[in-house]
Amino acid sequence: MYAYDLKQSAQEYCLRMAQLNHCAERIYISDKIKQQFAGTHEFTMIQSMDDLEKARTCSLTELAHYNLNDRFILLRENRAYIMNWIFRTPINLSSD
Repeated sequence: MYAYDLKQSAQEYCLRMAQLNHCAERIYISDKIKQQFAGTHEFTMIQSMDDLEKARTCSLTELAHYNLNDRFILLRENRAYIMNWIFRTPINLSSD
């Protein structure tokens, strides 16, 4: 999955960037971002998955022949905590 999406707007492309949310450092930041951009943007939240849960539930055909321990090793990201990505999309994109 890519952390961006391209859309045509007026003769240029508008890059929708994901903002990495470091909630463990500033637990209020998600709400603050949403409040600041509520009138001008729509939000899509993507949340990371725990490494163990990912190993148990990942249904990629390429991993079907691996056991649980091997899937855990292959898929783990060693994140210290669950992370969120906030995708902000401008509400009023000009189509000119």
